[in-house]
Amino acid sequence: AGITTEDYLTDEKIYWESSSIQIFNADNKYHGEVSLQRALSASYNIPAILLLRKARMAVGDDVIKQYMKTIGFDEDVVNAFSEQYAIGGASLVVSPLQMAAAQGMLMNGGVYIEPHCITRIEYIDGSQEPYVPTYTGVQVISPAAAYCIASMMEKNVSNDIYLGNVKAIRHNYQVYAKTGTSDWGTAGRQYGIPTTAIKDHWMNASTSQFTIATWTGYDKAVAGQTSYMSWNTYNRNTVAKIDNLMLDSLEASYGTPASITAPADLGSATHVKGTWPYLAPPSWCPSEYIVSGYTKGASVGAWPTPTINNMTSFNASITNGGVDTQNTANGHSTTISFNVGYDAYPADTTDYKKADNGLTSNYYKVEVDGSVVYAVDVYVDGTLVATRTTGSPNDTITISLDNLSEGSHNIQFDGYYTYTIAPVKSGVISSTGTFNVTVPFIPVNP
Repeated sequence: AGITTEDYLTDEKIYWESSSIQIFNADNKYHGEVSLQRALSASYNIPAILLLRKARMAVGDDVIKQYMKTIGFDEDVVNAFSEQYAIGGASLVVSPLQMAAAQGMLMNGGVYIEPHCITRIEYIDGSQEPYVPTYTGVQVISPAAAYCIASMMEKNVSNDIYLGNVKAIRHNYQVYAKTGTSDWGTAGRQYGIPTTAIKDHWMNASTSQFTIATWTGYDKAVAGQTSYMSWNTYNRNTVAKIDNLMLDSLEASYGTPASITAPADLGSATHVKGTWPYLAPPSWCPSEYIVSGYTKGASVGAWPTPTINNMTSFNASITNGGVDTQNTANGHSTTISFNVGYDAYPADTTDYKKADNGLTSNYYKVEVDGSVVYAVDVYVDGTLVATRTTGSPNDTITISLDNLSEGSHNIQFDGYYTYTIAPVKSGVISSTGTFNVTVPFIPVNP
């Protein structure tokens, strides 16, 4: 099943596969539930790893390795594949040329074209027509999948909600970009490099016509020489300055680039935030738990209609003897107090299935459906006059009714269980009685 650009993952403490080594983000913090867009923009490590785990469970390592081969990664890099590749770790070594070609594939609707230098050969003596070679592309991923990723990279640059130093390459046309860094970890200690000091900084920037890959940093440590980037150096954002100059030069030579266009196979999906597999929001779902995003092939299932066990007993009785009736400016008001008693606490029997991959721990069932509570509908002379809920199986409830006629009235209490949000309730048990209303005398001034 596909995913959407508004999928959510939980940025929390996890460990590398088959180890007790804890994984951290660059800021040594965990950020809870985050969207793919925010995780991509902020370069969070945990969501990237979780997403790769999702992919491995969905298609398997062999498919992922073949994908890497197709977009030009070296064979020894592909063969050493591990989940650390999600964040550029372990044996993942990629050149700027390979990075540019891979990102260019996303701009080309998922078609990978092997990097090349020759676009045209002309004969000095004019004896033959110029030769223009053709380079056959390979459809690596669907146009829709490529567009989904590209659209998130464009938001990295244009959307003020998201973080990142790619803001420095904003132009009056769409730019699609991603940055990254790697650090020395503990490997540089023998060279006097501080733990986790920055090793390099890169930025890939694309338009619909060109892709630029810029790398700055240190590919190896040398004893006695500076072999890491200080924060001052990093914050100069040299890669963005270089990419800016390139983008300006390209626009001057080739004109303002158009935006990439949405392909015919692009879909969209609306689902409850945090669900996987996706579930469609029910009619009562609060808006803050509804997300929509681009997708290629994501399926959306039905939200399970919540159910509750029926009660086995319920009783209600008026407690204020008769009824308290008071004169008001608009007539009179009758106050009725009554006790309610229910059997054991209502049980939520909904089958909230969990994700098979174990990556989603809940479906926000409480936030979407609400909590199960005790409820009572009050009828006077056959007319519904009040509905009240309580969290207690034994409670005293008071209601006020305006301008009831003097004399005897029938009252019916219908007890049941319900949800605080979802319009679902259990079976009803009724309790009936009567009460009298006496309208207070209002003396007439002489």
